[in-house]
Amino acid sequence: MECGNARIALCLLIFASVLLAPRAVIAQDELSQIREDVRTPSAPSASSEDRHSSRRKKRKGCGHSYACSCDDDDDNWFGSLFWQAGAFVVTSPIWAPISMAHDNYSSAGYFPEYPYLDGIDGYMMIDPWVPSEPFAYSLQARTEYADDFDSISRIGTRVLFDTTTRFGIDSEVNYWRESLGGGQHDDLWTGDANLVFRFAQSEWMQMRTGLGVNWLSDEVGSDFGFNFTYQGDFFPADPWIVSAEIDLGSLGDETLVHGRVTTGLHWHRAEVFVGYDYYEVDQTELSGFVSGLRLWY
Repeated sequence: MECGNARIALCLLIFASVLLAPRAVIAQDELSQIREDVRTPSAPSASSEDRHSSRRKKRKGCGHSYACSCDDDDDNWFGSLFWQAGAFVVTSPIWAPISMAHDNYSSAGYFPEYPYLDGIDGYMMIDPWVPSEPFAYSLQARTEYADDFDSISRIGTRVLFDTTTRFGIDSEVNYWRESLGGGQHDDLWTGDANLVFRFAQSEWMQMRTGLGVNWLSDEVGSDFGFNFTYQGDFFPADPWIVSAEIDLGSLGDETLVHGRVTTGLHWHRAEVFVGYDYYEVDQTELSGFVSGLRLWY
């Protein structure tokens, strides 16, 4: 079991690392650029308007929405197959972890004091096998430092409150600082808050997804946006812990993409971890290696 779990966690780690691989580094003044991106409305592109105009012309030429169709039966068959395959792929991040965890949604999950306690293969006890004192809730609290080894550094904190009901609250706060040279610097705050649902659970894996808000704040004011989060903790073998997270949403008038993956070693309640964190608003990216401490309660 442990070997199989270790292989699965390794594959997930490699997959996340590829997703979060750093791209080309842009020029300095990234924090200022993020402010401009967030607070400047995006103008519709000419190519987008041309496409809409072209579609309107095609509709007028047909005279009827179905007048230009040919071989409807073949088109419908291929279209149906395409959408079924697409739905299978798109929904795989949900059903695949549920299948791997053998989660039947009929057994309650409880939390030990900390990972791997009393021979548990991770950080959850699934009823009726409860070898340790069960808790109906858990709390993760982490603090971390990230640096791009150039001009930007970040200090962050994050809290995750999880419960046996599968619902929880996830929130984080980050302070960014950029060195501009000549003794000058720039800084701002970002963060998010999400209501999450643990959709897949087992001893060695807990996966969550949820919705919430993103925010940015500085001396000028605050901006907000929508957030979708997808995250998980994996326990391949004592004392290893692998965690990954993807956030997709908006901030002000622009899109936001955030991803991270970390690998840690725990001793009782304390985990020391290292990893990589990627944060992008529109075309401006802030990424770097991260290290920190997480406490499990």
